[in-house]
Amino acid sequence: MPSLKNLDVGLRQELATLYLRDPLNHVYLFYSLTQEPEKCYILVNHEGDRLRGYILLRKAPRAIQAHVYGEVGDLLDKLRNARFRIRVAEDLESSILERLKSVGRVERVEKYLKMVVDSGNFKAFSPKRAIRLTGKHLEHFIELEESKGRHISASKALKVLEKWRYYGVFVSGKLVSVACAFIMLPEIWVIGNVYTHPDFRGRGYAKIVTSAVTQDALNHGARVLLHVRQDNEIAITVYRKIGYSVIGRETWITFERNTTSRTRTQGGVERV
Repeated sequence: MPSLKNLDVGLRQELATLYLRDPLNHVYLFYSLTQEPEKCYILVNHEGDRLRGYILLRKAPRAIQAHVYGEVGDLLDKLRNARFRIRVAEDLESSILERLKSVGRVERVEKYLKMVVDSGNFKAFSPKRAIRLTGKHLEHFIELEESKGRHISASKALKVLEKWRYYGVFVSGKLVSVACAFIMLPEIWVIGNVYTHPDFRGRGYAKIVTSAVTQDALNHGARVLLHVRQDNEIAITVYRKIGYSVIGRETWITFERNTTSRTRTQGGVERV
């Protein structure tokens, strides 16, 4: 299973070309290829000289993320980790689910919308009311994370704030709402982690922080992509109001494989 760090020049160029032709569908691939190659692996399905599909494997805290694109054939059979969170386009869902159920247990199936905005459609909502978060906001950030029921250490929180681009709204000195960009490429930024403290919802703060990080991305010349659960009507309404539109649907499948053997692990993914 090739690490992205050790790909041959020809395959690296082929994957980069795939992204440049369709950045929205291959943003995780190119980000992994250029920013985190040591943490990611890839399986590719070639037919002659043509790349028919791939599975990108990314290390994540609770399960390996598997991003599936195109015709993957028997590649799913080569996955050797016990637990995955698998992202597939809506048109691949049925065939992938059928195959997964034959070799393991599907724990959860979640439906998401892909939404995008560009500078021509963006309708800013008070972005200047949000501020860029830095290390000096560390305690406030940790406190807001704890309101989710999530404990995060100061060292980890600082790494998150330094790596990702967070914006937040403060009310009477309290951080009450955040959003961030966690992938920043010249063509595409991907934003997420939009969250408002339960005591401060319904006041437009999510719209403000989302506007702020979106404005930042557009100022850098990128389009902006986000994923939102299909049943989260409140969030979808917020995003539509500031100009986002749906460009596709996808499914995230949490899956546990039936396996009794383990293989050597490198870079967070077990080698086959």
